[in-house]
Amino acid sequence: MMAKTVHPKQEFFEIVTVDYKAADERCPDIVRKGFSQLYSIVQTPGYQASVTETFKLCKQFDISQFNHLVGWARNAMLMMAMVDYPYPAEFMGKLPAWPVKHSCKMMLEEMDRSGNEMRALAVGAGLLYNGTDGTKSCFNIYDDFIECADITGCGTGPEAKAWDFQCCTEFQLATPSNNVTDMFPPLEWNLDIASKYCEANYKVSPDPVDASLNYWSADFSAASNIIFSNGLLDLGTLEGCWRT
Repeated sequence: MMAKTVHPKQEFFEIVTVDYKAADERCPDIVRKGFSQLYSIVQTPGYQASVTETFKLCKQFDISQFNHLVGWARNAMLMMAMVDYPYPAEFMGKLPAWPVKHSCKMMLEEMDRSGNEMRALAVGAGLLYNGTDGTKSCFNIYDDFIECADITGCGTGPEAKAWDFQCCTEFQLATPSNNVTDMFPPLEWNLDIASKYCEANYKVSPDPVDASLNYWSADFSAASNIIFSNGLLDLGTLEGCWRT
């Protein structure tokens, strides 16, 4: 968060990568190469049909959809890491227990079939949007994923709009990816970018110290009788208390 809170050693996208590596050390490399192949293939003739078929898109893909497709795939990996429960759940989709492990397993199986990392990425990401029942025959990436002020994902529906606004006012979530310490394509996100988005959509500007003033910060000297708990698979550990 862009607030004066406790900063742990790992950033958000790195923790997601660690989660996938814990499922199988091969999976982060598959995701990284899958994104790389996607970036490369759109530079070649006939990419539209290939990308449409690989990601099972309902509408013909064109380059204007590229950033949204990248966000769609990235969001799937992030969301499954955020709801990586040890039991089946339908909070963000109809997901099996340990969806990160399940997604990783699906990618490894696709690699055994096709040896194509981009196809494996598409299969692994599809788990979030198609669930365990697999009722969708194709994906509408604009229905599945909505870009917002929280680059880790806002979900869909009215709740997503509410969280988007909250990220523009109370919580400024800025944690860029770099493709070095994490498996995702480089993504720049900072207070200036967030401010432009929020002003354009809600005519508000993020306050970088609001969360520190109203919730908590690095100074607990005046606090007592507080129990802090962090699960290292939980991406919320990023904003947890790492020292007392």
